[in-house]
Amino acid sequence: MPRMRLAFAIALALVCLESHARADYVSQSVPLVSDLGGPDTGMVLAEANSGATAVNGLQPGQVRLTFTGNPVPALLKLGPNFGFNQVVFNTDLAITPGQVTLPAGWTLSGPNLWPSAPNAKIWLAQNSPSPGNQISNPVVVVISGLGSQATLNHFLIGIPQPPSPPFVFLGDVSYWNSDGVAVVRDNMIGTIQSTPEPSTLVLGAVGLVAGIVVRQRRRLRSR
Repeated sequence: MPRMRLAFAIALALVCLESHARADYVSQSVPLVSDLGGPDTGMVLAEANSGATAVNGLQPGQVRLTFTGNPVPALLKLGPNFGFNQVVFNTDLAITPGQVTLPAGWTLSGPNLWPSAPNAKIWLAQNSPSPGNQISNPVVVVISGLGSQATLNHFLIGIPQPPSPPFVFLGDVSYWNSDGVAVVRDNMIGTIQSTPEPSTLVLGAVGLVAGIVVRQRRRLRSR
């Protein structure tokens, strides 16, 4: 009996956790790959909060995209002060520039920037290439005022780029040269990896717990 109660408690906790994550706050990491740095060049942490309370500093109705570059040797050899000069994201929502918060000194352009995807809502955030503006790493982009539409399915959308596969994020890697000017050296491309949905993982866990319960009952009946 104690084992059965524990099993049911675990199953209930998993279901409650899954329900909270899917209804309110959810996050997903998207790896960044570059020609020079390879597959471990960086990451974009995409977070969304469609709930009624703040989670991890993310307010209700907000989506946060955090672009982070890893200081891998291949990129550090290019020069000091490694960081992003610009980042690109896509959405199917009709957002306005006033809803987007960027690092100090950065500007926003869009949507409809991609010739190969004239109907896509693609946004470009970049810093002004002047000595007064620092290259940023990480780069945090916050989109506010989304309400119940603050979900990742509105932002983890492939950007067509024939003949290459679609990607969801893009970041240009730069460094300061001796004249204090940002020099773009490489780009980072983020693609979605195929991973189980949270609901799939929870259902699998519940199925495992149910199997344990059934076996326990059979043992009790056989005594």
